[in-house]
Amino acid sequence: MALALAGPVTASAQSVQLISYTNTVWKYHANTNDPGYTPVDAWTAPGFDDSSWLSGQGLFGYEATVNAYAAVGDFHTYIVPPNGVAAGSPIFPGQASSPLSPGPSGANSGGPSAYFRTHFNWTGATTDVLFTTTNAVDDGIIVYLNGQIIMNFNVPTTPSPMTWDINTLPGGANPAPFGEPSIFPTNNVPATGLVPGDNVLAVELHQQGTGSTDDVFAMSLWAVLPFPPTNLTPDMPTNIVLLQNRSTTLSASIGGSPPPMFQWFVNNTPIPGATSSTLFLTNELATTSVSNYFVQASNSRGTIYSRTNTVTYTADQAPPTVVGVSGSASFTRLLVTFSEPVDAFSGEDEFNYSITADGVNFLSVMTAFLTANGASVILTTDPQTPGTLYTVAVSGVADLANNVMVAQEVPFRSWVTNNALGVNFDVFNGTLGPTVAGQISNANTIAIFTNHPTYVANTPSECTHLSVFNTRQFYADDTHEQFGGRIEGLFIPPITGLWRLFIRSDDPSELWFNSNGSGASGAALVAREVGCCNAYLEPGAQQTSAAFSLTAGRGYYIRAIYKEITGGDFCEVAARLEGDSTPAASLTALPADWIGSGAAPENVGGTFNITQQPASVGTVAGARVTFRVGTDTTTPLYYQWRRNGVDIPGATCATYSLDAAAGDNGAKFSAQVSIIGGDTKVTSEATLSLGISLTATATGPRQYQLTWPDPTYQLQQAPTVTGPWALVPGAASGFTVNVPLTGNGFYRLIKQ
Repeated sequence: MALALAGPVTASAQSVQLISYTNTVWKYHANTNDPGYTPVDAWTAPGFDDSSWLSGQGLFGYEATVNAYAAVGDFHTYIVPPNGVAAGSPIFPGQASSPLSPGPSGANSGGPSAYFRTHFNWTGATTDVLFTTTNAVDDGIIVYLNGQIIMNFNVPTTPSPMTWDINTLPGGANPAPFGEPSIFPTNNVPATGLVPGDNVLAVELHQQGTGSTDDVFAMSLWAVLPFPPTNLTPDMPTNIVLLQNRSTTLSASIGGSPPPMFQWFVNNTPIPGATSSTLFLTNELATTSVSNYFVQASNSRGTIYSRTNTVTYTADQAPPTVVGVSGSASFTRLLVTFSEPVDAFSGEDEFNYSITADGVNFLSVMTAFLTANGASVILTTDPQTPGTLYTVAVSGVADLANNVMVAQEVPFRSWVTNNALGVNFDVFNGTLGPTVAGQISNANTIAIFTNHPTYVANTPSECTHLSVFNTRQFYADDTHEQFGGRIEGLFIPPITGLWRLFIRSDDPSELWFNSNGSGASGAALVAREVGCCNAYLEPGAQQTSAAFSLTAGRGYYIRAIYKEITGGDFCEVAARLEGDSTPAASLTALPADWIGSGAAPENVGGTFNITQQPASVGTVAGARVTFRVGTDTTTPLYYQWRRNGVDIPGATCATYSLDAAAGDNGAKFSAQVSIIGGDTKVTSEATLSLGISLTATATGPRQYQLTWPDPTYQLQQAPTVTGPWALVPGAASGFTVNVPLTGNGFYRLIKQ
């Protein structure tokens, strides 16, 4: 779960940090037996004597997965988990100089709960103060302020008060949607019981089961001071003209603490039930009228009003038009997009559509289905021939005001199968080739990966293509460690509308997207995962993007990068059309049709030119050689490297590297470069030439052994670098020379 910013993000919010993850000192008591307090929650009271408890700083507990909670900080205080930790094992795995566990291990080695207490001082008013916290918790907690419960997470409702031995939790271990690490924010928690001066914050941590292998607690707590409603968008809601049968949403961004209550008004009259910061309107009138709207925002500190806007409702007298036609990878599906929502009866009448390539032979239209946005119709047809120019004739379709369209003929080209390989997956493991034991630091940050020399130089360790946007298709298990991955290609929406993107990964990741086209140069960071292992999350989470207006059949650049540490490893991206009711957690990774695997719209990636040919290289055996290609596009390309005109298996990276060997002398290397749905171009050939290497190895004072790999070369000697040169009689590889006490000896090889 991503860490949340403490406090509302408004210009007027004032936040004060009271508790930090790792710097606050807590008193704590690990409960392996009944602590015997009467009543059982007596330990939460301000006057409780905790002088016999131990002291420590967060993070508390034990976590077996290295760096799982690195986004919060290091572990500082060990508390034995229920299943214990084997003797001799680090109690803080992955941390330098970690002490070792004394044991024991096995069920009931540690207790089911632990209690924590700390103090903070408060000055100023105590009413209307809210807390914002971010918590690292494995598995459940209850939080008390001066003996009163202010929040809880993953604990049962009974018994109340909670007893020390409760170890059956409603969400089990690592509850959804957080998974592990379980790092979650809580916003706008009323500071019930806050008093001037000294305050006691108490927390009880509970584990799931007697065999739980980890226990974690840390907290960051901020107090948000009260302030009256503040309008952050004084020019909203804006004036609009709303056509018949169209909808819109009015909004105003107003902050305040406590959070304001809202009430919308129309023509100075409160609208029943309109009590959120947005107001959804639909024009169901066939006449023209004008109404005025504003919103009132109130909290205990004051009341303000937004600007009053004007909504002009007008009748719809314009018929719909076809604004786009897009094929599909199935070659039996066609999307017709209209300028406005259309009537289902006429829009779904397959006889209102005809398709032909030559005006004589027609494709049958079997069904017509109106999509959820009401402005697009999916046709199922006879099989279309790839790359063929067709004409779709549409007539008789009416909008929701019963305006019937003027008959239109719209050309479209069916998708093509050439150069439709899906998204590229490039792996950077810090070595020269595939391995499960990567060597990129196990630090839990994307920057460690993107600043690594191999990423900067764009020299991946291995490359492949994915037909779904999910790295599990290539790395099916969790055996690969300490690497970074980059997945990039095009997202091709099947329907025109507003789309959101979702990312989930193990470990951290970033999602970059260009909502304007296929080039990487226009991409922006739209979502990220700073921790690990969440499901796809609903809008509002860092892992979910804003909504983008996208056109069906057009290609939009998309890139995910992720940093694997240890343990599980995956990265996947999904998309959802606004209005689709599918829960985020039930989404699946972008399928083949949406990323151009198997087929893609013709020229969806545009065109490109090769601007830099692979350069011929002269070197010696054993040297690392890298061939590169330069192009004039930032749209992802597909590569296939060749040696002497024959494809090199697995050589599909943008660069090709090899350790030169004697048999490579004179080999010619070229690359076939392709763009999705478009051209394929082949570079010129670059020649690898190997010179002979003469190696001198010291065997004694001013004594060297000379070796060379090719016996067809002879050794020459000279007193100076310019000569005169003379053959050394009988010299073969392994020849020993003695350098004079004064001057130097110069040696070289010549071909016999």
